[in-house]
Amino acid sequence: MQIKIVKKFEVKEPVKLVWGLLSNPRKVVSCVPGAQITEALDERRYIGTVTVKVGPMVSSYKGELVLEVLDNKNYVIELVGKGQDSKGKGSASMKMVA
Repeated sequence: MQIKIVKKFEVKEPVKLVWGLLSNPRKVVSCVPGAQITEALDERRYIGTVTVKVGPMVSSYKGELVLEVLDNKNYVIELVGKGQDSKGKGSASMKMVA
């Protein structure tokens, strides 16, 4: 099942300041409740975990985050995350474009 979430908002700060946060996966993940990076494989690939709660259900995933696009000139970043449920009952993936 695919769920698409689109959220648009304007940040009233200098673009270079905002880009400094968005272009750093370690800083972005600190804004996601239940998520953490546990290992950096290189400058674009990270291992981590995320725990999500939807209603009464709680799922924990371990997987990889890949920085697929980092365009410093046009301020575009694409992150793709894929993980396996810690109980082995499923998987999840996400793509974030900013």
